[in-house]
Amino acid sequence: MGEEYVVEEMELVLKLGLLCSHPLPAGRPSMRQVVEYLEGEAALPELSPTYLSFSVPAMLHNEGFDDYIMSYPRR
Repeated sequence: MGEEYVVEEMELVLKLGLLCSHPLPAGRPSMRQVVEYLEGEAALPELSPTYLSFSVPAMLHNEGFDDYIMSYPRR
């Protein structure tokens, strides 16, 4: 890349990459939203620590694991 890039475009791509790699599928944008972000038709949401954070128990619960499995003792 060298010095031949637009800072705003680079920031957009990096932030969009973070959004698309969210550990929870529901936290990821749809492909339609991705295209809108890239074309400048929609503004990216703020990437606050709250938005990017998640808890493993909440993630597993959303993936169909029940409370019994979640309470199973670990060694």
